[in-house]
Amino acid sequence: MSTLILDPDEAWEVVKRSAEASLARDATHSSPTHGREYRVLDVQNTKVTIERTGRNGVKQRKPLTRNAVVKMINILNDYPSGCPKEKSTKLITSRTC
Repeated sequence: MSTLILDPDEAWEVVKRSAEASLARDATHSSPTHGREYRVLDVQNTKVTIERTGRNGVKQRKPLTRNAVVKMINILNDYPSGCPKEKSTKLITSRTC
């Protein structure tokens, strides 16, 4: 059985292109599980800034950096059966593990 190895740079490019498309459409994304809405505010070469609106209407800006994506992809490549929570960041753990 072969193990799929993800390319960290390609993964960041996918994130960045998706964020650019979302920004161009001024799209708002909803999370029914968490009751939050998300909107891309800015896309740079190494960072995507996201506005998160909570159930209470409070807006927060949250960055998603290239380094965070690359780190998580490298962890996933090192642990193909699932990433251990102690190896991942709080931001990504809550969404992927």
